[in-house]
Amino acid sequence: MIEGRTFKGDLAKLIRYAVARTRRPSMLPYHGINVPVGATPELGSLTRRILRGLHERFEIAAVEALVRPEDIVLEVGAGTGVLSAIVARLGAEVHAFEANPSLIPSAQAVFSANRVSVDYRTAAIGLQAGQARFFTSRSGSGEGGSLIDRDTDMVIDVPTVAFSDVLEEIRPSFVAMDAEGAERDLLAKALPQTVRALTVEIHPHIIGDDTASALVHDILSQGFTLMIDQSGFRTFAFSRPAPSRPARQVCDRAPHAAPRPRRARSDRVL
Repeated sequence: MIEGRTFKGDLAKLIRYAVARTRRPSMLPYHGINVPVGATPELGSLTRRILRGLHERFEIAAVEALVRPEDIVLEVGAGTGVLSAIVARLGAEVHAFEANPSLIPSAQAVFSANRVSVDYRTAAIGLQAGQARFFTSRSGSGEGGSLIDRDTDMVIDVPTVAFSDVLEEIRPSFVAMDAEGAERDLLAKALPQTVRALTVEIHPHIIGDDTASALVHDILSQGFTLMIDQSGFRTFAFSRPAPSRPARQVCDRAPHAAPRPRRARSDRVL
């Protein structure tokens, strides 16, 4: 369950932030990993939110509650790789996609600092493979870029991969999505039955309240349950029973039939 904010808790985090700003640490502990905030300007811009426990707060709470060590996790919109590293530390296999190439050094620094292996690919996930315009900012934070024009001050061309192809290749059991409005198109079709859990940040200020509501309805219609305790703000967590494995076939053998003689070692087919 996501813990509520308290005055004492917020005050403690503000004091911690003030002390840290004075000392200017190059590494900060965060949810079981170390974030090398001194490695790149993009990671440095996260310092305050990390110290206050706000960076990816709801996404982290959801994955910590729902990810299993045997999961294959697909992360759409991986950013600086902080969430990817946390999921990898939980024991899951992580495949992360991020469209913004300027975030590669940050993600590499995070993975190296925590000695985790993440399949991090620099590409946008869309409906079709090819090229697309990616709208981002020159602010240096590296966060919040989108395939949807949001009146930003920088536009770059990025490679895109088809969502359907990625699902077929990776066959994830868990999808974590922060696509800055592109969730409207990516989740328009039903997810494969192999996906047992989904966290998605929905952006009604981009796609509209009616579209956001319809999106939640469509996800629920696929047999998912909205996990209220693992959801917060615009991040929604869903879960459904994992697909059952086919039962092993048993040979129709008479109850008292003699077992088949084992083939001699010299008779084995090489």
